Amino acid sequence: MSFEPPLYGFSCHPAHDTWRNIQETSEFVVNVAGKDLGSVMKILEEKFPPDVSEIEKAGLNEEASDLVKPPRIREAIAWIECKFEQAVELGDHIWITGRVVAVGVKGESWDGVLTPEVFKPLCHIGGEYFAVDMVTQKFERAKK
Repeated sequence: MSFEPPLYGFSCHPAHDTWRNIQETSEFVVNVAGKDLGSVMKILEEKFPPDVSEIEKAGLNEEASDLVKPPRIREAIAWIECKFEQAVELGDHIWITGRVVAVGVKGESWDGVLTPEVFKPLCHIGGEYFAVDMVTQKFERAKK
């Protein structure tokens, strides 16, 4: 959303554990999934009781984050650690904004810049739908 200050935003349904967890900790981690995790994304969207870990049900593993309390997912190709800034109700969802305090990218996905053709990130469209194959294209700035 912003480079200065570094802000990240996303929309979340208020009934999801994500929103409850953010309210409890005032921190969150955005885990970037690659195409290889596509088969477990549906499990992560299922409604389990609050004491059941969707991460465990999906066969994924937690590991300590660098600067926030919530753990990140070890199998993620990248992650963004954030401290909660604000929430705005928008229709039936909440727009959550966090201040970015740390980021990480697995080595094979970074060559001085992110290389989406290597890690093939999933883009959540909504519900069980994800965009997988992205076209990477460089555009030159138009000359005046």
